[in-house]
Amino acid sequence: MIRETISIEDAIAVLNRLNETDPKAAMSLIEARVPCSEALAGDPEIQVGFDAKGEFRVGFLGIINGLFGSTEEEGYGAICANLSLKCSKDSSHSIDESENILSDCPVCGASLALGTLLNFERTQQSFNG
Repeated sequence: MIRETISIEDAIAVLNRLNETDPKAAMSLIEARVPCSEALAGDPEIQVGFDAKGEFRVGFLGIINGLFGSTEEEGYGAICANLSLKCSKDSSHSIDESENILSDCPVCGASLALGTLLNFERTQQSFNG
């Protein structure tokens, strides 16, 4: 079935179905970033980041969010991917949900790394339109 229109909630449902059906593929898509031009980085809606070398990169979710626009003041997209965190040294360490990627492991002090893709949801900072 071809849809002429799609809501943010429709997109989130499809993305969550992707994650439930094939979490490995979903995580690979979220992690993948490809080099892109400065012109694309200047697009007012597609979300583009940059790597440690300062080169522009675009990913799957940045393009999906570009379909729905972004907040003008912060540049948040409508949809976010929620990921668990793990200790970069020992994956058996328990990491509380209140920690963030910039925190250190509360057990051993090592850096934290991205774990698994939990789900997609509406970004709390995004527009409610």
